[in-house]
Amino acid sequence: MYFLNIKKLKKQIISNQLSEKDKLFYYLGTFIVYLLGYEIIQLESIHRNRYEWFSFAIYFLSAILSIILCYKLSVNSKEKDFLGKYISISFVLNNLLFVFFIIPFIILTVLIQNELIVGVIFEIFYSISSLILMYRVFKDIQIKKSLIINP
Repeated sequence: MYFLNIKKLKKQIISNQLSEKDKLFYYLGTFIVYLLGYEIIQLESIHRNRYEWFSFAIYFLSAILSIILCYKLSVNSKEKDFLGKYISISFVLNNLLFVFFIIPFIILTVLIQNELIVGVIFEIFYSISSLILMYRVFKDIQIKKSLIINP
């Protein structure tokens, strides 16, 4: 994995020597840098309370776990283009989850009337649901492909 040498990375890409594992590490690295950078840059991050940090930790861990579990499923079934599938599936699933959770989120906001607590509840359920659904979709794809190949 190259951290600063773009020339060597370009050569590796051009010669088709970038493995699925390399792509995973680059994606994870980018995800972690952007996420942590976003959290660090926020000026009020120092003054966050424990609920906000807990919410961030749940989101971060479930996202990382989702990527790793789906990658392992993909590698075990000798799939190609893991990142293409992961990004495509996560886009659609996140849209579905957003629509599914927005109504309960609005109801909870009205009932509880504490945005912080509702936000943390929303983040936890959203993150965990996303992790479970992503894993199930990858598992389902793996099972259905094996049925098609070996009827």
